Amino acid sequence: MHFASLAINARRFSQDTRAAHYSNADWGLLIDEAAKFLQNELKILHRRISFSLVDNQDTYTLPADLLAPEEIEFYTSGGTWKVKMRTLEEIRLQRLPAYGSRPYFYTLFDDEQVVKLQPNPDTPADTTTLTGAHSATITTLTVASTDSFYDYGRVIIDSEVISYTGKTSTTFTGCTRGEEGTTAVSHSGAATITERDLFVYGLRQYRDREMRTFYITGNVDVTNASAAVAGGNSAPSWTNTVAAGDYLGITTDTTKIDATRWYKVLTVDTATTLTLDETYKDATATNQTYIICSPNPFPNRYDGFFRAYLLAAALDKEGDYKGSAQQWGKVERMLKTSASASTKPDLLLHPRGRHDHLRRPWSRMPVSGGSRYDTF
Repeated sequence: MHFASLAINARRFSQDTRAAHYSNADWGLLIDEAAKFLQNELKILHRRISFSLVDNQDTYTLPADLLAPEEIEFYTSGGTWKVKMRTLEEIRLQRLPAYGSRPYFYTLFDDEQVVKLQPNPDTPADTTTLTGAHSATITTLTVASTDSFYDYGRVIIDSEVISYTGKTSTTFTGCTRGEEGTTAVSHSGAATITERDLFVYGLRQYRDREMRTFYITGNVDVTNASAAVAGGNSAPSWTNTVAAGDYLGITTDTTKIDATRWYKVLTVDTATTLTLDETYKDATATNQTYIICSPNPFPNRYDGFFRAYLLAAALDKEGDYKGSAQQWGKVERMLKTSASASTKPDLLLHPRGRHDHLRRPWSRMPVSGGSRYDTF
């Protein structure tokens, strides 16, 4: 569920559909608390980032939200190579040459968020140039040549990272624009394209208030088969409040009715216009009540955890400790189930290790009788 769907569901099940007790900001704080707790316990969110090797540069800075690399790979047209973690002392004992065409080892300086490669790369990442100007939405890049580029991977043009799934001699196909948190923009002809040949996989941190946008000001006009959305007769202000990647849904009540369909925002064009990443599928309508909200980075299978956690926290605040204990029990059972399902961890999808001894203070709280929330 998206951020707004979580808040609406929690409001419905806590019987606060008219926002008499909790504001959207209140639910936002509880959702933030639940997300951090879930990530700390199960290590669900991972991140994949890439770099373009620069000759005579052996250190590369990791983004602040990537807590630690779990695996590093070096991509070339000849194949994919694992870069193994070693201490500086272990690297010295290897007696490798100071420079080389590909890195064999890396050392993590976690206090500086830096990885140091060994040997020092003496060959930069491959480059080519665009053939003609390209808009921000084009998904096939026409270039001078794709020789020496990997069959699939990522490239960077100006400051935009783009992934591709295939190539011909002069095109990169199946492109996804604006990867790794960059923004899809237009590029001029003959712009330089640089291959991303070093890939880092690692556990990422859930950022404070990552799910924060719940925007409902004004109303909107939407048109069937069009990706354009405009402010209605009561104008919104989207410039500093909405971002690409947020989701828009049409609803008749922003506190208790979830949208039947959500559309991802591709670009925020002006304060009162934006573009979706797909055409609007429902009937043309004017002056509609809407919600724009942040995406939920967690997979849908954790929706039940969020609902139980939010309701438990709300009941705690209301002093309904019996109902709260029942919901905390559900939270614990969901954590145990998720942990036991991850006994064989996958680097990108599942947490490392097992969590067989999850114990919470609330698991010792007595539960007897029923509650008006026991069907949640």
